[in-house]
Amino acid sequence: MWTLHSMVLDFIPFAGKHLGRDIVELVMKCLEDYGLCGKVQSITVDNTAANTTLMSQLSHLLQSVHGENFDSIDQYFRCFAHILNLGVQALLEVIGEGAKAADLNDGRNDNDTEDTSDAEDEEVAREQLVINRLRAFFKKIRASEQLTEKF
Repeated sequence: MWTLHSMVLDFIPFAGKHLGRDIVELVMKCLEDYGLCGKVQSITVDNTAANTTLMSQLSHLLQSVHGENFDSIDQYFRCFAHILNLGVQALLEVIGEGAKAADLNDGRNDNDTEDTSDAEDEEVAREQLVINRLRAFFKKIRASEQLTEKF
C-alpha cells in the first residue's frame, strides 16, 4: 500500500532578498546533497512570486544538469493552509474596515444631519457579528490542543 511521506530536509539561513533565482541554487544544492534530484514528485510552497520563478528555474536545472523531468506547473503546489490564511486575513481586513466605520458612526449624536438607512445598520451589525464569531472560533481552536491539531 502506498503511504504519503513528507520530510523537512534542511533549514538554510538566507540573507538578502528572497528571489527565485537565488533560492533555486540552495534548493538544488540540498537536492544534490541528499541524492534526490531524480526523486522529486512535487514541491509545496507558499504563494510568493519568487516561488514561481524558483519552480521554473528548478525545472530547467533538473533537466539540463541531471536529465530529470520536473514539470514546474503540474508538480508545483501552493500551500492550501497558506492560501486559506491569506483569504481569512483579507476577509478580516474587509470586515474590520466595516467595523471601523461602524465605530465612527456610533460616535454621532442626535444633532447629526447625516441619515443612516436601516439596511446600512443591519449590514454593519452583520459584519460585527461575523467578526465576533471568527474571533470566538479562533480563540476556541487556540485554547484546545486537539482542535489545533485537527484544524
